[in-house]
Amino acid sequence: MPYSPLGRGFLTGAITEATQFEEGDFRNYLARFSGHHAAMNHERLKIIETIATPKHCSMAQVALAWVLANSNGGVPIPGTKRIKYLEENVAAESIELTSSELALLDEAFPTGADYGPRYPAGGMRGIGE
Repeated sequence: MPYSPLGRGFLTGAITEATQFEEGDFRNYLARFSGHHAAMNHERLKIIETIATPKHCSMAQVALAWVLANSNGGVPIPGTKRIKYLEENVAAESIELTSSELALLDEAFPTGADYGPRYPAGGMRGIGE
């Protein structure tokens, strides 16, 4: 089952390099969301945006459509707190990505190529990586 298919909100495009998370937000402890790592990861978001804009859909929908196209039957379950995002996420199922768009996404986001570790050191020990 695809885990955190929107990258803890990162792949939605709503998180910018200037985003300040509230106190206690888990993302404050993740290197992927700060400093140099965040800047490098944000560069890659431009690919999602260039695909989403002409399709008149959200970046989150493109990200979920990509996960669906690569999931071998697995169903991504993005977390959400609002009905409008739930509806948007469900609508991602109808987004069709071309083979060239899928290739662009695969190239921009290869497995294991995130900038910054997935979790702080203690968390990584907990998942065996």
